Amino acid sequence: ALAAEPELPLEPPSPWELGTALGGGWDSNPLSATTPVESWFGAARAWVARELHSSAGDVVWVEVRYDGTRFDDTPDADLDRPELSFEWGHRLGESLTRRTMASGALRFAGDSARDGWDAGARALARLRLGTRAALRVGAGYVYRDASEAAFDASTGRLEAGVDLTLWRDAIATARYTLEAGTNTLYATSSEGGGYRGGTGSMRGTARAATLTAQGLSADVQQDLPGGRRRFHQDGPT
Repeated sequence: ALAAEPELPLEPPSPWELGTALGGGWDSNPLSATTPVESWFGAARAWVARELHSSAGDVVWVEVRYDGTRFDDTPDADLDRPELSFEWGHRLGESLTRRTMASGALRFAGDSARDGWDAGARALARLRLGTRAALRVGAGYVYRDASEAAFDASTGRLEAGVDLTLWRDAIATARYTLEAGTNTLYATSSEGGGYRGGTGSMRGTARAATLTAQGLSADVQQDLPGGRRRFHQDGPT
């Protein structure tokens, strides 16, 4: 008869996600040159996302993101890229999740002729192995429009990798990528440098071709306090 008053409900989880990431890697042909010029690169990302819908097996997000990349040997391939995207995540059983994303972005490159916009879609499947590791495979397509039409491109991408939880809200990811698409190839003669100098803008005889490029990369993602990771109860995204 004198039962205790029910406890007040806990504050619901934040609908916001905040994050940053730093990393680097190697690219076999970042400028799509007829004579490939490989380069190591450094990369940084920052994003803020807002949950639009959530249930036991689904979550929908909208995200604003910044990506920056700097190349050691091919500065004309440097890139600053603000992006707006929508994402749907769906859980398939206890260990498997699927994510699909659609996005649009502005692009500001080391060579101003490559400035423009891009739009694309991507799908990623992730299989959790225990509490600290996961395997990931994905595929995507991107169309890029540039201020100089010769640098327009369409690219398909495959990726495979491993996620590893390091500490609270921190994830390391190592991945291999394979890209192929129709692009305009240029001879490797140069016309001056980009805004940081270097190899300069590629000019000369142009021809349409199907290009392939491979890449290896690794990064560490740290979620910031007060944010929320998508499918946070399932460990790494």
